[in-house]
Amino acid sequence: MLNYLKADCYRIRKERLSLVSLGLLIAFAILFAFLYREDHSNQVGQSLVMVWPTLLPLFFVTPAKIFLGEDLTNRTINNILVKSQNRLKVFTYKWLMTLVVTWFYILLALLLTAFAHQMFTGVASYQTVLTYFLYQLPIYTVIASLCTFIFAFFDKIYQSYMVYIIIALLFDQLASLMIGMVFKTDALAPYMMFNQLSQVDVAGNYFTATVLVAFLFTIIYTVGAYLIFEKREFK
Repeated sequence: MLNYLKADCYRIRKERLSLVSLGLLIAFAILFAFLYREDHSNQVGQSLVMVWPTLLPLFFVTPAKIFLGEDLTNRTINNILVKSQNRLKVFTYKWLMTLVVTWFYILLALLLTAFAHQMFTGVASYQTVLTYFLYQLPIYTVIASLCTFIFAFFDKIYQSYMVYIIIALLFDQLASLMIGMVFKTDALAPYMMFNQLSQVDVAGNYFTATVLVAFLFTIIYTVGAYLIFEKREFK
């Protein structure tokens, strides 16, 4: 797997695959910190974290595209499969690297926002930010897993982009609205992952029903994506 990592790092650096997304991430971090420059309260760390849930999942398409989408679409995955002859090993590497880079994006966004806010105000809120990061991580992970599953499912990158972005922006809101109107209940609200990002309670129990469902669906998306990858013909 080390050889795969070296090859991907070289490709990312040579083609500057993350340059735009990282640039936008930094720009939004500075902007959000600037908007809260007048806030010196103890709760500012929570405020800095909670500006990200709507926007940050959209950045997950970059790791999924780099490590899975481009190889599948361009059929360059054949070069790796010919050398390895082990689809499980190749898939495991690509899935794990997608998640690792996604976690890096999340942590970078939150810490940059906290750092920029400290530069504006002198108020440090890293402990609060890291606490929220740990509590939100299972939810972010299942969302990243969904994104990667979508990139494994569709043949074209633009299809994956379109489907994931629509789900990220609209699915939870529309599903909650329809369930409320048709079944007159909000019982499924704790399992709408995109909505739950902004409702994490760091003072409560870590292993809530939402987190357990997030773990379950992370496994489901992972297994589903592998079954697609394992049966797929790359010609």
